[in-house]
Amino acid sequence: MNDIILGRKLRNAIEKHIQGMEYHLHTINVNGNKRGCSGFIRNPNNNAIVYVNTEISTYVLRYMYRYADNLKDYTGYHNRFASTLIELSSNIAKLLEVPVNQTRDVRI
Repeated sequence: MNDIILGRKLRNAIEKHIQGMEYHLHTINVNGNKRGCSGFIRNPNNNAIVYVNTEISTYVLRYMYRYADNLKDYTGYHNRFASTLIELSSNIAKLLEVPVNQTRDVRI
C-alpha cells in the first residue's frame, strides 16, 4: 500500500478502465521528495470531474478521491478512500461514468 503514485502511473491505471479522459494532475514535492500527485480528471463526454490526492502522510494511509464541480473545486463532496492503485483507478473510472448531478452525492 505504501506505493507512491505519481500522475503517469495513475493515468495508465485509469486508462485500463476508461479511455479518453482529460488529466490535470500535478506531482506533490516536499523538500525535493516526490510524495504523490493531486489534481483533477475530467470526462469530456459528460463533464464528470473527480479530484484525487495520492499523497501518503503519517495520518492518512489511503488515497483520497471525490467528485468536483469544476477544475478548481478543492472542497465539496464527500471524500472517498482507496487502499490500492487498482481499487483507486476502478473507483475513479466508475465516478467518471456518471456526472455528480445524476447521483445522490451532495456537497458538504
